[in-house]
Amino acid sequence: MLYHFCMMKGSCIVICILVHKDTIKLADFGLSKRIDESSNIQSKIFGMVTYVDPQTFNRKRDSNNKVQIYSLNKKSDVYSIGVLLWEISSGRPPFCNEPYDVGLAMEILHGLREKPIPNTPDDYTKLYTDCWNNEPDNRPTINQVVAKLHVQLSSEQQNVVETPSNNLLHEEMSKLIQNFNNMNTKEIQISISSEKNIDIIVNEIILLLDNVEMDDRKHKIINYLNNHNIILQEIYSWLLNNHNNSNSFFLLGVFNHFGILINVDKQKAFELYQNAANLENVSGIISLGYCYQAGIGTSIDYQKTFKLYQKATNLGSARGMYNLGNCYYSGIGTNIDKQKAFRLYQKSANSENTPGMYFLGICYYYGIGTNAYKQKALELFQKVANLGHYMAQCHLATMYENGDGVKKDINKAIYWYTKSAEQGYQDAQNKLNTLIN
Repeated sequence: MLYHFCMMKGSCIVICILVHKDTIKLADFGLSKRIDESSNIQSKIFGMVTYVDPQTFNRKRDSNNKVQIYSLNKKSDVYSIGVLLWEISSGRPPFCNEPYDVGLAMEILHGLREKPIPNTPDDYTKLYTDCWNNEPDNRPTINQVVAKLHVQLSSEQQNVVETPSNNLLHEEMSKLIQNFNNMNTKEIQISISSEKNIDIIVNEIILLLDNVEMDDRKHKIINYLNNHNIILQEIYSWLLNNHNNSNSFFLLGVFNHFGILINVDKQKAFELYQNAANLENVSGIISLGYCYQAGIGTSIDYQKTFKLYQKATNLGSARGMYNLGNCYYSGIGTNIDKQKAFRLYQKSANSENTPGMYFLGICYYYGIGTNAYKQKALELFQKVANLGHYMAQCHLATMYENGDGVKKDINKAIYWYTKSAEQGYQDAQNKLNTLIN
């Protein structure tokens, strides 16, 4: 285990590389309790600014003028490793004499880096400067970093000059290589001990769940965590220790509902959703409504389902609008009203809710609550399929297979059936098998 410390304005920043059971974790235990009780949120956010991929601070907007959030990834890990390699050579944290604020973040985003330390081997300097390249695609992979460290260590062992600085660098590199030797280098996992980081991740997961079908929640959560190299146990532990947070109640409910890391406990899920709903958590309100709809941990009560979805809709939830539309579509706790269902799907779709867009496409395809308009249905299915909605992908494939509202294209049909089947949608798999056999 390698530790790196920086004392800064009453707080202790700690970066360490942990090795346990052939897995490396890049952990930051920064922003431990500050001596200054008046510290603000901004100082906490920027406490680790020198180690974080600067692309995090690069605000970009899409064609709809919405801010696109940069998600940390494997190349972000490599950036952090590069900073640590520089720190090993220097014996001090980067920019430790400067305030860790938005100004420094912007300078780093625009190319500011620490200068190489004199007498540092050129290959070692090139390695960490490649790692902290501003453009993620130009950074090496972690496997390449490990391979180059191996080569450099072998060379250093043959040519080492006995000076205190070289001995220190050699010793640290030896430890790092020894740790890398014991792991599978396919990936680095990030230990996200910073409370602020976990809070952001929890919020992102909740936003993700707002746009997926109920039966796809477990799959999407696990994929999100794997794609971001996040440790599931750490998220779960954080949720257990933050019961004063309505999002924690809700997400713990999801874990119990679908058996994520723990055994399925539908009664516990119901209670947790109820706790979140009591705190006016919209996701909790919607999930509690679903429990009453499907009898999850409680008796079926369609009237309560309808009232809860109505409440979520009144709070402005696009997912609530979609679920309420389903009530009017199927007569759940109310009379069937296809026109109201169509209008609610439309409102949900206008707020970019994925299931809402899909069911609006269904309405246009079959002429439910509106006139049939297959071109509009095709556009909606295409948009939602690109967002990964497995039912939209299957429906789009069927349209291409049959030349229904679009020019027949078997290759596109196979492509979209495959995309849907890869997400475990059996109907798509069956149609794919029929098409290609």
